[in-house]
Amino acid sequence: MKRLSRPAQLLSAGSVLAFLSVPSLAEAQGVDELVVFARKREESLVKVPTAVTALSSERLARDGITTIDDVVRLVPNVNWKAVGAPFADQISIRGQGVGLQINAEAATGIYRNGAFTAGGNLGGYSFTRLDMFDVERIEVYRGPQGATFGRNAVGGAINVVSARPKDAFGAGAEVAYGENDRYEVNGYITGPLSDRWSARLSALHIDQQDGFATNTLDGSTLDDERATGGRLGLRYEGDGFDANLTIDYFDEETPSLVPLTFVSTLGPDPFRNALNTESRFERSEYNGILELNWDLGFATLSGVSIYKSRDAEQVDDNDAYTRTSMFDPGQVRGQTDEVTRWGQEVRLVSNPGGPLSSVVGAEILRLEVDNVVDRSGFAMAAQNFRSATTSDDWSYAAFGLVGYDITSSLNLTGELRYTRDKKEIDIDFTGLPSSFTTSASDDYENISPVVTLSYSPSDMFNVYARYATGYRPGGFNNRPAPTLLPTDPVYSLAYDSEDTKSYELGVKSQLLDGALDVNAAVFRAIASDLIINQTTFSSVGFLNYVINAGKSQVDGVELEAAARVPFEPTGGRLLFNLAASWADGEFESGPLEGFAIPYLRDWQLALTSTFTQPIANSVEAFAQHGFTGAWGGWIDEAGNSLLGPNSVLEMDDALLHDFALGVRNERWSLTARVQNAFDSEFSIQKVAAPLGNTEKINLPRTWSVRLGVKF
Repeated sequence: MKRLSRPAQLLSAGSVLAFLSVPSLAEAQGVDELVVFARKREESLVKVPTAVTALSSERLARDGITTIDDVVRLVPNVNWKAVGAPFADQISIRGQGVGLQINAEAATGIYRNGAFTAGGNLGGYSFTRLDMFDVERIEVYRGPQGATFGRNAVGGAINVVSARPKDAFGAGAEVAYGENDRYEVNGYITGPLSDRWSARLSALHIDQQDGFATNTLDGSTLDDERATGGRLGLRYEGDGFDANLTIDYFDEETPSLVPLTFVSTLGPDPFRNALNTESRFERSEYNGILELNWDLGFATLSGVSIYKSRDAEQVDDNDAYTRTSMFDPGQVRGQTDEVTRWGQEVRLVSNPGGPLSSVVGAEILRLEVDNVVDRSGFAMAAQNFRSATTSDDWSYAAFGLVGYDITSSLNLTGELRYTRDKKEIDIDFTGLPSSFTTSASDDYENISPVVTLSYSPSDMFNVYARYATGYRPGGFNNRPAPTLLPTDPVYSLAYDSEDTKSYELGVKSQLLDGALDVNAAVFRAIASDLIINQTTFSSVGFLNYVINAGKSQVDGVELEAAARVPFEPTGGRLLFNLAASWADGEFESGPLEGFAIPYLRDWQLALTSTFTQPIANSVEAFAQHGFTGAWGGWIDEAGNSLLGPNSVLEMDDALLHDFALGVRNERWSLTARVQNAFDSEFSIQKVAAPLGNTEKINLPRTWSVRLGVKF
């Protein structure tokens, strides 16, 4: 893979040194205060005693953040398990979140406007492009979240808050054009409907006609894409009562898993494959979220309702990996996924005042999934099958939080979450060595306590110690029991729940009269029955399945900082954002004892530097450099059993430089961006296989120009 040139390496080091010099600069301007919803009430980021990254709408616009992938790159100890296409990738926080199977639960809490939205297989583990559009803020919580965002948050949770309707008129629009003949148009309009009602309407359309990947059989583009979405927000504000209704629709068509994946031994060009069958992914998704709040004086009674419906379809030409149409040219893998999610949360949150604070609430969630996987055309008969699964999952939870101010500066908070999950699945499998129909059901129960002690002598300093636990329910594989190799872990139709204990020490501070924010945390996370994937060759051919891998431990350190300083010679200003982390983890017991935790980076660094210079008539110019680096780590939980444990693959170092130049004022902006400016190349996914490693690399250098207008 390509290495960065020496000038690029020096630029990376220079950016870090520039940031480290910031605390010595005087008369700095204050950093914008960030607000999060960590304990079911809006609080200053400094006052919240847990590791959390908050990205405001201003930061998202300034740094060109439009996808969840952009967010992941900027947060310490947050990574992707890259499966091969964005709709299938999983978010891993602090080394947890890598076990994926049909109807398996996500290990990261996925929330929109405080409502848990994850579920399903095709696109059910992350966020869509529409989710990340017209956003008020994004909150990334690291570590188990207990009573608040505790659903499935063994590693952490992410909450994306959509922009709210305003009681004053406002509108905006953007047009963009970039690499691969990519067009994007989006816009919003908001304003009052009456003295108590307001509305917001926003829409997004993306059309990319060209791409990097080429079909060698006919010369066609393999990675073109299209997406269209819209959102309606309605808000009512009355005497002690307010309601927010968010309704959106999203439809997209993108490349599936195969077009950007290749076998490294069969050719030097990773963007050329031979497809007999078009490999595409399509989904249509509806969301509805209703938030209600009643101020009762002593407390606020709140409710959050969620309804989601998604239809998705995936088709892949599996023989395309070989770069030839001569090897099993009929190999096709198809999958359909129909998902319905609904849920209701009710909570009572004490209003500020007095030494005691509390939250008490309950939640019910239901998930219905119809999934069909169909494989045909394989020379090995056991590789051809049809598996249809229907699942019906219910989850019930009760949670509470009590905080007490021991002194004006010292607070002790305890949280408790009780969760019960009931799962039912019907499997209809047709294939070799035998066809079968079966049903299974199971109940899972968990009590997750959290205890936090925090010391905050001022609004600009907070140090805390936190013990937190998390839970991810078990589930079922969707294949018959195969005959495995002697070295393989035992296969089971059912797998158990995963539990996590986390110990964390942290400090949050605003220094230099608010000009410098510094947040740091050190943690240890111990997981029991960690849910992971296994890939092996069995009596039913290549088999992907989930097991419980025993006990694991991850240790880590995280640092975030932000600073703004004036550049007096020209009247400009410099803004820096830094995120850095170190982590180390391995399996301590079970079938994978001694192996490293997969998809956990040894080191990560993200540094964004922005210089803004006024020029004339309220117009300012700006220049930005963003660097993200990730070093070390391993892919695959224990390698491919055909090749032995030595097939465990090391992750490539990932070093990216992005640049932006532009001009703007309060009403308009014009921005040019170049991502991966030095055209760095590295693998983001590897799978060991007999013919050679199956890999996916990052995208080459891309550029875009964006014009935005506000009214």
